[in-house]
Amino acid sequence: KPTDFKNNEILMSAFSPGGHSNYADDDYRNASFAASVIDASGIGAFSATALNKKLAGKSVGVGPYIGELGEGFRGNSTVEDLETLFQLLYLYFTAPRKDLDALKSIQTRQKNIMQNILTNPYYYFGEEKNKLKYQNHPRRSMLTVEELDALDIEEIYRIYQDRFADASDFTFVFVGNFEIAKIKPLLQRYLATLPSTNREESWKDVGVHLAKGTIEKTWNRGEAQKALVEVIYHGAFDYASRQKRYDFYSLMSLVRIKLREAMREDKGGVYGVRVSGFLSAKPTQSYRITISFNCEPARVEELLQTAKAELEQLKEEGPEAKDLAKVQETQRQGRIKSLQENGFWLGQLRSRIENRLPLEHILMEPYEKLVNGLQGDALQRVAKDYFGGANQMQFILYPEQ
Repeated sequence: KPTDFKNNEILMSAFSPGGHSNYADDDYRNASFAASVIDASGIGAFSATALNKKLAGKSVGVGPYIGELGEGFRGNSTVEDLETLFQLLYLYFTAPRKDLDALKSIQTRQKNIMQNILTNPYYYFGEEKNKLKYQNHPRRSMLTVEELDALDIEEIYRIYQDRFADASDFTFVFVGNFEIAKIKPLLQRYLATLPSTNREESWKDVGVHLAKGTIEKTWNRGEAQKALVEVIYHGAFDYASRQKRYDFYSLMSLVRIKLREAMREDKGGVYGVRVSGFLSAKPTQSYRITISFNCEPARVEELLQTAKAELEQLKEEGPEAKDLAKVQETQRQGRIKSLQENGFWLGQLRSRIENRLPLEHILMEPYEKLVNGLQGDALQRVAKDYFGGANQMQFILYPEQ
């Protein structure tokens, strides 16, 4: 998508289904480190140091990644350095380097980080939460020194080559200040000539799912007189429904408004309350809502009850008209601003292509129809669905004293 939002910005995203879900749990750590190790090794004839020197004075970057359900690249460049972006992309596919020193450097850095992590009560909180949330799944556990030492450069290189051996199932998205006629020869030269075997593969469900039912757990750790609180609601979701996706995110906006007013402005009990809503199309269609805040230990129960009372009121009475209007206006202004940003277009195009959703729904006119049609009773109904399900978790970290 050519744009004129910025004079000298081109963004790129490339993605393919697969990821490290295609490897056994025993290979998980090698697979999860493969992209960062190969990236730190340089490409083609250039070590990482030589590559940095070669790119001095240019404004361009390309980086590979291997996630759980897919692999790909992220990149950016100026208009002048666009061909260099394509050259880097081509070399990452066809000429990755294998550098044992790069692996050792990453291992050393990671060990230094891990030493600090082990003494940090907040990382302890995160690790203990994950054990309960994901039922001790090995792919959601904290990296150990033993696992770090066991990383194998040969296996890392093999996995990287396997992930990027076939370009036929990759999708490339470019957004920014370019002309179709000028970018087309670069596409023909650098992308059309990438190796393709036309193999058929996809991601696999590795069994990482949030635990069902009700879980409540409290820990005491650390000296700082501050408590951390996290509440999670989750369940199945109909991802294909555009209306349900819109209502879900509208509910998140509404809950942010209500909890900020009740917990920070009225009670003065928290510096901030975070409400995040996440929808997933794969490996299963699901939703997750996380409400988190920190506060004085003595006020945890009071503020938890305040938050839950606000949710109950939404379920029982629905939103007030003034709050509904705030949500609608925020959505309108947000979309107007976003439609002038390359990053928004890149993310939307990628997500919609990947999940096979209509591209025209990015535009203002169809989006505004949703906004204008937002109803209080619809948000009341979905609040009952998403905050009243059987799957809820509550985690609290108190200081030791």
